Amino acid sequence: MKRTSSLFERFRKLPAKGYYDHLAYYSYYHREIRQLSFEEYIQVKFAYLNALFHLEKNILFESTLTQFLFEIINHDKFEELHKTIYREALLLKAQYLQDQKRLMEAIAVYNDVLKLNPEDVALTLRLKKLFFQSSLNENRKALGVVVILLLATLFIAFLQYILIRPVYPLYSGLVEQLYGFSFLAAIIITGLIFIKSKKQSEQAIQSAVMSRKKKQEINTLIHSPKDNF
Repeated sequence: MKRTSSLFERFRKLPAKGYYDHLAYYSYYHREIRQLSFEEYIQVKFAYLNALFHLEKNILFESTLTQFLFEIINHDKFEELHKTIYREALLLKAQYLQDQKRLMEAIAVYNDVLKLNPEDVALTLRLKKLFFQSSLNENRKALGVVVILLLATLFIAFLQYILIRPVYPLYSGLVEQLYGFSFLAAIIITGLIFIKSKKQSEQAIQSAVMSRKKKQEINTLIHSPKDNF
Protein backbone atom coordinates (compact mmCIF):
# COMPACT_ATOMS: atom_id res chain seq x y z
CA MET A 1 0.00 0.00 0.00
CA LYS A 2 1.41 3.36 -1.04
CA ARG A 3 2.02 5.94 1.62
CA THR A 4 0.20 9.23 1.05
CA SER A 5 2.16 12.47 1.24
CA SER A 6 1.61 15.06 3.96
CA LEU A 7 0.55 17.56 1.28
CA PHE A 8 -2.14 15.18 0.05
CA GLU A 9 -3.29 14.50 3.62
CA ARG A 10 -3.72 18.25 4.02
CA PHE A 11 -5.79 18.28 0.82
CA ARG A 12 -8.07 15.52 2.12
CA LYS A 13 -8.96 17.62 5.16
CA LEU A 14 -10.48 20.33 2.96
CA PRO A 15 -14.31 20.33 2.85
CA ALA A 16 -15.67 18.79 -0.36
CA LYS A 17 -17.70 21.90 -1.18
CA GLY A 18 -15.15 24.38 0.14
CA TYR A 19 -14.49 25.71 -3.34
CA TYR A 20 -12.59 28.81 -2.24
CA ASP A 21 -10.47 26.61 0.04
CA HIS A 22 -9.58 24.33 -2.88
CA LEU A 23 -8.80 27.33 -5.05
CA ALA A 24 -6.51 28.83 -2.42
CA TYR A 25 -4.87 25.46 -1.69
CA TYR A 26 -4.04 24.79 -5.35
CA SER A 27 -2.80 28.33 -5.97
CA TYR A 28 -0.55 28.31 -2.87
CA TYR A 29 0.91 24.80 -3.33
CA HIS A 30 0.93 24.77 -7.13
CA ARG A 31 4.62 23.83 -7.48
CA GLU A 32 4.54 21.21 -4.73
CA ILE A 33 1.39 19.62 -6.21
CA ARG A 34 3.28 19.00 -9.46
CA GLN A 35 5.71 16.83 -7.48
CA LEU A 36 3.00 14.51 -6.09
CA SER A 37 2.46 11.03 -7.44
CA PHE A 38 0.22 11.05 -10.50
CA GLU A 39 -2.65 9.42 -8.56
CA GLU A 40 -2.56 12.14 -5.88
CA TYR A 41 -1.98 14.88 -8.43
CA ILE A 42 -5.07 14.12 -10.52
CA GLN A 43 -7.30 14.00 -7.43
CA VAL A 44 -6.06 17.40 -6.26
CA LYS A 45 -6.32 18.93 -9.72
CA PHE A 46 -9.82 17.58 -10.29
CA ALA A 47 -10.95 19.18 -7.01
CA TYR A 48 -9.40 22.43 -8.26
CA LEU A 49 -11.27 22.08 -11.57
CA ASN A 50 -14.50 21.41 -9.71
CA ALA A 51 -13.95 24.60 -7.71
CA LEU A 52 -13.33 26.62 -10.90
CA PHE A 53 -16.55 25.22 -12.36
CA HIS A 54 -18.71 26.07 -9.34
CA LEU A 55 -17.13 29.51 -8.91
CA GLU A 56 -17.75 30.22 -12.63
CA LYS A 57 -14.11 30.92 -13.49
CA ASN A 58 -15.00 29.97 -17.05
CA ILE A 59 -11.92 30.95 -19.04
CA LEU A 60 -9.51 29.35 -16.57
CA PHE A 61 -11.79 26.32 -16.25
CA GLU A 62 -11.80 25.64 -20.01
CA SER A 63 -8.03 25.94 -20.46
CA THR A 64 -7.21 23.93 -17.33
CA LEU A 65 -9.72 21.18 -18.17
CA THR A 66 -8.31 20.72 -21.68
CA GLN A 67 -4.81 20.31 -20.26
CA PHE A 68 -6.03 17.99 -17.50
CA LEU A 69 -7.81 15.61 -19.88
CA PHE A 70 -4.72 15.54 -22.09
CA GLU A 71 -2.53 14.66 -19.10
CA ILE A 72 -4.73 11.73 -18.06
CA ILE A 73 -5.27 10.22 -21.49
CA ASN A 74 -1.56 10.44 -22.33
CA HIS A 75 -0.35 8.95 -19.05
CA ASP A 76 1.39 5.59 -19.36
CA LYS A 77 -1.33 3.96 -17.22
CA PHE A 78 -5.12 4.16 -17.39
CA GLU A 79 -6.25 2.27 -14.31
CA GLU A 80 -9.56 2.44 -12.43
CA LEU A 81 -8.78 5.67 -10.55
CA HIS A 82 -7.61 7.36 -13.74
CA LYS A 83 -10.70 6.16 -15.60
CA THR A 84 -13.03 7.38 -12.81
CA ILE A 85 -11.50 10.87 -12.64
CA TYR A 86 -11.34 11.10 -16.44
CA ARG A 87 -15.04 10.24 -16.57
CA GLU A 88 -15.91 12.80 -13.86
CA ALA A 89 -13.88 15.46 -15.68
CA LEU A 90 -15.74 14.73 -18.92
CA LEU A 91 -19.08 14.97 -17.09
CA LEU A 92 -17.99 18.31 -15.67
CA LYS A 93 -17.11 19.48 -19.18
CA ALA A 94 -20.44 18.29 -20.56
CA GLN A 95 -22.36 20.06 -17.78
CA TYR A 96 -20.38 23.25 -18.40
CA LEU A 97 -21.16 23.14 -22.13
CA GLN A 98 -24.81 22.45 -21.36
CA ASP A 99 -24.93 25.45 -19.01
CA GLN A 100 -23.39 27.56 -21.79
CA LYS A 101 -26.19 26.39 -24.16
CA ARG A 102 -23.60 24.67 -26.38
CA LEU A 103 -25.83 21.62 -26.63
CA MET A 104 -24.26 19.83 -29.61
CA GLU A 105 -20.82 20.06 -28.00
CA ALA A 106 -22.27 18.77 -24.72
CA ILE A 107 -23.89 15.84 -26.55
CA ALA A 108 -20.54 14.92 -28.13
CA VAL A 109 -18.85 14.87 -24.71
CA TYR A 110 -21.66 12.80 -23.15
CA ASN A 111 -21.18 10.33 -26.00
CA ASP A 112 -17.49 10.08 -25.07
CA VAL A 113 -18.45 9.40 -21.45
CA LEU A 114 -20.90 6.72 -22.55
CA LYS A 115 -18.10 4.95 -24.43
CA LEU A 116 -16.42 4.31 -21.07
CA ASN A 117 -19.54 2.55 -19.80
CA PRO A 118 -22.10 1.79 -22.55
CA GLU A 119 -24.47 0.21 -20.01
CA ASP A 120 -24.92 3.45 -18.02
CA VAL A 121 -28.73 3.79 -18.09
CA ALA A 122 -28.84 7.12 -16.22
CA LEU A 123 -26.41 8.73 -18.64
CA THR A 124 -28.30 7.34 -21.64
CA LEU A 125 -31.49 8.97 -20.32
CA ARG A 126 -29.66 12.25 -19.75
CA LEU A 127 -28.32 12.12 -23.29
CA LYS A 128 -31.81 11.40 -24.60
CA LYS A 129 -33.20 14.47 -22.78
CA LEU A 130 -30.40 16.58 -24.20
CA PHE A 131 -31.11 15.37 -27.73
CA PHE A 132 -34.79 16.24 -27.12
CA GLN A 133 -33.86 19.72 -25.87
CA SER A 134 -31.58 20.25 -28.87
CA SER A 135 -34.37 19.19 -31.21
CA LEU A 136 -36.77 21.65 -29.55
CA ASN A 137 -34.22 24.43 -30.08
CA GLU A 138 -34.09 23.54 -33.77
CA ASN A 139 -37.90 23.96 -33.88
CA ARG A 140 -37.94 27.29 -32.04
CA LYS A 141 -39.51 29.08 -35.03
CA ALA A 142 -42.49 26.72 -34.85
CA LEU A 143 -42.65 27.27 -31.09
CA GLY A 144 -42.69 31.00 -31.79
CA VAL A 145 -45.80 30.45 -33.96
CA VAL A 146 -47.41 28.58 -31.05
CA VAL A 147 -46.73 31.52 -28.72
CA ILE A 148 -48.27 33.93 -31.23
CA LEU A 149 -51.36 31.73 -31.59
CA LEU A 150 -51.80 31.50 -27.83
CA LEU A 151 -51.44 35.27 -27.45
CA ALA A 152 -53.99 35.70 -30.25
CA THR A 153 -56.32 33.31 -28.41
CA LEU A 154 -56.08 35.36 -25.22
CA PHE A 155 -56.63 38.59 -27.15
CA ILE A 156 -59.71 37.18 -28.93
CA ALA A 157 -61.11 35.91 -25.60
CA PHE A 158 -60.59 39.37 -24.10
CA LEU A 159 -62.41 41.05 -27.01
CA GLN A 160 -65.20 38.47 -26.83
CA TYR A 161 -66.09 39.19 -23.22
CA ILE A 162 -65.31 42.91 -23.16
CA LEU A 163 -66.52 44.12 -26.56
CA ILE A 164 -68.16 41.54 -28.87
CA ARG A 165 -70.83 40.02 -26.58
CA PRO A 166 -72.00 43.32 -25.05
CA VAL A 167 -71.85 45.44 -28.22
CA TYR A 168 -71.92 43.07 -31.23
CA PRO A 169 -73.70 39.91 -30.04
CA LEU A 170 -74.45 38.79 -33.64
CA TYR A 171 -70.73 38.23 -34.22
CA SER A 172 -70.21 36.34 -30.97
CA GLY A 173 -70.53 32.90 -32.60
CA LEU A 174 -68.02 33.73 -35.32
CA VAL A 175 -65.51 35.08 -32.80
CA GLU A 176 -66.04 31.94 -30.67
CA GLN A 177 -65.10 29.79 -33.68
CA LEU A 178 -62.05 31.93 -34.35
CA TYR A 179 -61.04 31.59 -30.69
CA GLY A 180 -61.43 27.80 -30.85
CA PHE A 181 -59.50 27.53 -34.13
CA SER A 182 -56.59 29.59 -32.82
CA PHE A 183 -56.33 27.53 -29.61
CA LEU A 184 -56.68 24.20 -31.46
CA ALA A 185 -53.99 25.19 -33.98
CA ALA A 186 -51.60 26.01 -31.11
CA ILE A 187 -52.27 22.60 -29.47
CA ILE A 188 -51.80 20.68 -32.74
CA ILE A 189 -48.53 22.44 -33.63
CA THR A 190 -47.19 21.90 -30.10
CA GLY A 191 -48.06 18.21 -30.28
CA LEU A 192 -46.38 17.82 -33.67
CA ILE A 193 -43.23 19.55 -32.41
CA PHE A 194 -42.99 17.29 -29.36
CA ILE A 195 -43.62 14.13 -31.40
CA LYS A 196 -40.98 15.15 -33.95
CA SER A 197 -38.46 16.06 -31.23
CA LYS A 198 -39.03 12.79 -29.38
CA LYS A 199 -38.61 10.77 -32.57
CA GLN A 200 -35.41 12.62 -33.46
CA SER A 201 -33.94 12.10 -29.98
CA GLU A 202 -34.74 8.37 -30.07
CA GLN A 203 -33.18 8.03 -33.53
CA ALA A 204 -30.07 9.89 -32.39
CA ILE A 205 -29.69 7.61 -29.34
CA GLN A 206 -30.15 4.48 -31.47
CA SER A 207 -27.60 5.77 -33.98
CA ALA A 208 -25.08 6.47 -31.19
CA VAL A 209 -25.63 3.01 -29.67
CA MET A 210 -25.21 1.29 -33.04
CA SER A 211 -22.05 3.29 -33.73
CA ARG A 212 -20.55 2.22 -30.37
CA LYS A 213 -21.47 -1.44 -31.02
CA LYS A 214 -19.84 -1.36 -34.45
CA LYS A 215 -16.66 0.14 -33.00
CA GLN A 216 -16.60 -2.53 -30.28
CA GLU A 217 -17.03 -5.27 -32.91
CA ILE A 218 -14.22 -3.80 -35.03
CA ASN A 219 -11.93 -3.57 -31.98
CA THR A 220 -12.76 -7.18 -31.08
CA LEU A 221 -11.89 -8.35 -34.61
CA ILE A 222 -8.66 -6.36 -34.63
CA HIS A 223 -7.47 -7.65 -31.26
CA SER A 224 -8.70 -11.25 -31.65
CA PRO A 225 -6.00 -13.85 -32.46
CA LYS A 226 -5.88 -14.85 -36.12
CA ASP A 227 -6.66 -18.44 -37.04
CA ASN A 228 -3.63 -20.60 -37.70
CA PHE A 229 -3.79 -22.54 -40.93
